[in-house]
Amino acid sequence: MGDIQSWWEVPSVAHFCHGFRAAFSLFPFEIEELEQAFLLGEDGFLQDLLIKLLQAYYQTDDISLQNWEQQLRNLFQQKWVVEKGQSHPFPHMSFDSLSLRTKVEIVHALCEYCLDVEDVTDALKGQGLEADHLRAQSLGHDGEGNEYWYFYGTRLYKETKAFKKKSQKSEGFKEIATGTKHRSKKKQNETGTESSWSLVCCTQSEWQNLANKFKRSKLKEEKNLAKKLITDFLPVLEKLEAEKEKTLRKRLLEMAPRRVSSRIEKKRHQQEEEQHQADVALKEKLRKLEIEEEERKERDEKENKERKALERAQRAEERMRAIEDRKQRVERRKITSKLQQDYTERKYFCENVYKTGHNQNSKVLDYLRVKSTNSNFNVSKKIEDIYSSFSLVLSEIRNKSELKPFLSSVDNTLTHGYYSIIQDPIDFSLIEKKIKCKEYSNKEEFLEDFQKTVDKFELFSRTGSVHISMAQKVLKMLWQAVEKYFPADPGLSHRK
Repeated sequence: MGDIQSWWEVPSVAHFCHGFRAAFSLFPFEIEELEQAFLLGEDGFLQDLLIKLLQAYYQTDDISLQNWEQQLRNLFQQKWVVEKGQSHPFPHMSFDSLSLRTKVEIVHALCEYCLDVEDVTDALKGQGLEADHLRAQSLGHDGEGNEYWYFYGTRLYKETKAFKKKSQKSEGFKEIATGTKHRSKKKQNETGTESSWSLVCCTQSEWQNLANKFKRSKLKEEKNLAKKLITDFLPVLEKLEAEKEKTLRKRLLEMAPRRVSSRIEKKRHQQEEEQHQADVALKEKLRKLEIEEEERKERDEKENKERKALERAQRAEERMRAIEDRKQRVERRKITSKLQQDYTERKYFCENVYKTGHNQNSKVLDYLRVKSTNSNFNVSKKIEDIYSSFSLVLSEIRNKSELKPFLSSVDNTLTHGYYSIIQDPIDFSLIEKKIKCKEYSNKEEFLEDFQKTVDKFELFSRTGSVHISMAQKVLKMLWQAVEKYFPADPGLSHRK
């Protein structure tokens, strides 16, 4: 409390607001109320005061609880940063978070800026106020050169001047009056002195003690100061103090609900702002989720379309393969049936016609000739393909050197007892002859001869594990060759 009472800016602000109350529509208050508002952080009081001062400076009623802080920040950006080149006192932080000293300096500076308002002098004269009535009064000096100042109310301040070795030119100070300047905290003048301020009197008893002290002094200036205090101030101090207490009590009762409502309004506004920001953030988050969900649905839909297209293509390919396989099976059945029919007819005529002596019959011979010609013409190409595959299968197996025992007929002189065990022997050389003579009517007969060759070999060599293994190897090679040269035959796996 002692520090703020020694700051001359506080009574200067109070004196300014008291003098310009009518001109700027300011509400009345005492110095003690202003000090208490600064010390206790009574935001409602300071907010109301700052709003009134800003309205006076901008000459508009649009300054409110919602925008006063931004308007104040813009004003100091222009006055301090742009015009004076000083750093901004609160560029990003709030006014409430500033230090006590900074708050006092900002409010005092705002009072000075209000003096720059156009027509302020005319407004004062229109209200019957003179500049002399708005100036702080200097009551005199004591023997040490200290000057005593009276602003208004019941307070008396002392300005202590100290000698400074190096003189610095200052902007001086302003008294709060039209066409004058305000004092700075530490005044530096052309004589090389600087000043500091302190509170001397604030009660009637303190005024009386100071007057008695100077009255007993032998110094002329102190006696004159005592006379002025006794004559001009002491008679009215008792009345001023009583009125001050009465006014303070009344004002506290009147302003308490308003200050509370101001704090509530600020808190409500803060909560609304936080809720608004939270709503905006939530909407943004929901929007992002919606976008992500739409993108996910588009991806899923695209993947489903691609999968369905691939499945349709696979099904179409399978259907085409099935149709082709069916055509091949039908064609093979036709060829097989035709070969079987031709074989049966040739066998019949060979066994019956020739045996009965009808081989000289011209009609029979013409029939056989036409039948053979038609058959060869219709199926020659297919027959050639089948027998070509037979030859390729046999060649694939004959090229294996380890299969030598299967290539030709068994020599009885070297293998004793073979023909006594094996009736109707067969080997790869006999199969090759039957292929050349086209004695096979279908593939099954061709494969049966291979199987017989292996079975007879196993039958003769059933006691030898090496020969049994060789026989199994022949079968394995056989089916590998068959799968190679008859890849589209659906009956292979069953036959195998």
